[in-house]
Amino acid sequence: MKSKKPYLALSVRAPLSIRVILEALILDFQCSGIEEKEDGFLACFPEGSHRTDLQKIMNIGKDRVRESGILAEYEISVQEIPYRDWSVEWKDRFSPVETGEKLIIRAPWHTAKGKRIPIVIEPSMAFGTGDHPTTRLCLEAVEQCTGSLHADRLLDVGTGTGILAIAAAKLGFRYVTAIDSDPVAVEIARENFRRNNTTDIVVSGGLLNAVSGTFDVIVGNLTSETIKALFHDCVKRLSRGGTCIFSGILEEQKDDMLTFFREKGFQNIETRQCDGWCGMVIRL
Repeated sequence: MKSKKPYLALSVRAPLSIRVILEALILDFQCSGIEEKEDGFLACFPEGSHRTDLQKIMNIGKDRVRESGILAEYEISVQEIPYRDWSVEWKDRFSPVETGEKLIIRAPWHTAKGKRIPIVIEPSMAFGTGDHPTTRLCLEAVEQCTGSLHADRLLDVGTGTGILAIAAAKLGFRYVTAIDSDPVAVEIARENFRRNNTTDIVVSGGLLNAVSGTFDVIVGNLTSETIKALFHDCVKRLSRGGTCIFSGILEEQKDDMLTFFREKGFQNIETRQCDGWCGMVIRL
């Protein structure tokens, strides 16, 4: 049998602050998958990709890092790696994730076990499969909001796979709205809502400024820059006594974000940290 051709990949060795920039860029160029390493990651590209294409992506990545102003050493290079069936390997590596006191995130092929509330997510390129620290920080904060008198309506900004919206619906929020500007993510979220029998969730590809009504909780697993850009519109849609939950903030960005929120007049801020990431819960 004819052997499969090797893949082309971008190999990145870098601190977390630079990995975030490069990983976001590379995902925009439709890589086949990203394998996380202890000190970086390997981004594999589909069969038929050319070395010159990856070189262009690498050069754009270097420009993005330079524009960020982050001064740290890193390495990025084009490599050939032997053929691997990524779809099979991904399934082997994707394990159920318990988070908070009540939730467990699992793939469709995992058997349901225990008494935790299951959230079934098909792993995909849309962000949010429960294994990333930023997702876990949001899930834990959403869970802690349930049971409150001010926890009936929730808005998930940048829903990705829909995992946070699904968690909110299963934890007892009666009205859940999810938005994402990426139409692919919207379709993935809709499929996951069907998979979890949470089709009452309102989902759209619209922008935040097109959302009507107010919400008791607004959650966004975003980047610090996006949080700053959307914060004013989030506050306008927050009901009296409401809560904003944000994650996707690097630990080294924590002080800057605290200053930003305090300058906007918000002092009741709880911070949570996990594996180099920070989440913030802001209460009116």
